[in-house]
Amino acid sequence: MNLARNHSLTRPLSGRLFLIVVAVCAVLFALLTASLTDSVQARTPTCVQLLDGPSTISGAWDSSCLSENPPIGGEGDRYARFFVFSLETETEVIIELSSDDQDTYLYLLNGWGKSGDVLNFNDDIERHGSTSSRIQVVLEPGDYTIEATTYKAEKRGDFTFTVSGPPPELQSHRDCFDGAVTAVRNDDPHLVLDCAALLNLRDELSGDVTLNWSNDVPIQDWDGVVTNGSPRRVAKLAFVGTELNGSLPAGLGRLDGLMELHLSDNDLT
Repeated sequence: MNLARNHSLTRPLSGRLFLIVVAVCAVLFALLTASLTDSVQARTPTCVQLLDGPSTISGAWDSSCLSENPPIGGEGDRYARFFVFSLETETEVIIELSSDDQDTYLYLLNGWGKSGDVLNFNDDIERHGSTSSRIQVVLEPGDYTIEATTYKAEKRGDFTFTVSGPPPELQSHRDCFDGAVTAVRNDDPHLVLDCAALLNLRDELSGDVTLNWSNDVPIQDWDGVVTNGSPRRVAKLAFVGTELNGSLPAGLGRLDGLMELHLSDNDLT
C-alpha cells in the first residue's frame, strides 16, 4: 500500500517539475532573444549623423537607410548614409567618398534631412578612372546635408567618408541630436534644428522664469511648445500670461515652421 501510494504521488510531482522546466526554458529563451535583438540594434548604423567638425568616418551601406534621389545606375533603391552640419560663416567645404566595394556617389543637399534640394553632386573624381566621389564648394551660412550613396541600386558595402571645412557644431545642436528631445532623429532632422534654435534663445526669452527646455526632455513636453506636421516641426509657442520677463529674441526667425506665436500679458522688452 505504501508503494502504491508513493507511486501515485510521483505523477503530479513529475508534471509540476515538467511545467517548471518549461517555464524556465521560456524565460531563458526570451532573455536570449532580447539580448540578440539589442545586439543587432546596437550594430545597426545610424541613418542620419551629425558632423562635429572635420571628420573621417568609416561606414557601411545596407537596406536600413535609403536615398530619396531618383535611381541612376539601374532601377531599385539606392542605399545611403546622411551627414548633417551647419555653418555660421561662408566656408569652403571639401567632401570625399571612397569604397573598395562599390562605385560611390555624393550629393550635397540644402537643409537638414534626406529630402532637401540638391545643391551639388558628383559621381567619379575626374581623371584616372576613379570610382571615388568628391565635392569641393564654398557654402554660405546655413544648414546642409551630405548624402553618401552608390551609383548602382541595392549595393551593399563599406565606405570611407571625409569632410573638411565645417567647424565643430554648436553645443545646442549636439544636445538636441544626441539627447532625448526627438525620439526618431532620422525622421525629424528639422525638429532637431528647431530644438537647437529654442535652446539658444531660452534664457533670453524667459528671463527669470524657469522653462523645462533641455536635452533630456522630449520636445513635445516642453513648456509652451506645440509640434505637429509631417515631418514634425515646432508649429506653435504659447506663453500667454506666464510672466516671461526677458526680451523677444531675433533667433525666433530660425523657426521656419512656426505658425503661431502667443506672448501677450508678459513683461518682455
